[in-house]
Amino acid sequence: MAPEAGTREALRRRYLKVDSATVADVLDRLGLPNQGLAPQFAPYPANTGPMGGWAYTLRGKMTRYSASGDPRKMKAVDGLGRSELAAWSGKGRGVCFFGELIALGMKRRGCAGALVDGGIRDIEWIAKQRFPVYARYRTPVQSIGRWKVTAWQVPVTLPGATSKRVKVTPAISCSRTRTASSSSRQDSPQKCSPRPSASRKRKRASAASSIEARASRTFCASMGTSEAL
Repeated sequence: MAPEAGTREALRRRYLKVDSATVADVLDRLGLPNQGLAPQFAPYPANTGPMGGWAYTLRGKMTRYSASGDPRKMKAVDGLGRSELAAWSGKGRGVCFFGELIALGMKRRGCAGALVDGGIRDIEWIAKQRFPVYARYRTPVQSIGRWKVTAWQVPVTLPGATSKRVKVTPAISCSRTRTASSSSRQDSPQKCSPRPSASRKRKRASAASSIEARASRTFCASMGTSEAL
């Protein structure tokens, strides 16, 4: 079970004080060598500093559709909370996952930043909001009609540095999945992943409790079950 709000924020702030290279070295010693993200992830704006938080995942896909908006994206963003970092997965190609308005919405909910496996736009306006974002690219092209959210608070994968993909699990031990299926309008309790041994759990909790990124490189981990595919 994830810590309470006050403890979560305290842990997040402590984690931000640790250099990403140190975190990566510690994970190597713990037998978790493939947790780093691909070097294509870059800070927007360029002077964005350290970023970290408890993983809140969103998953989408490139698909054509005729609607004038993406209500599932709005509902997913509405679930974000304080100290959480939005991990957007979905292999975006040429389109932005969000711009200024959604970034502002995430910030107002206490979100600590966003990590995007795709593009963003409105860089100047996002910078004025002081909302940190690491993304694979920037683009003026909107996602409406091209890319949409299909699920959130489910395990997702992101491009890895030393592996093809890195798995990121939401920072809750039993996530409640919301999908685009016929029953998706109600939360469906999902099975918990098998719990690691006590010693392994303690090690992972100490070194992989958040997502963290720095301007020189990006590191990704989630609480307890981040792993490379």
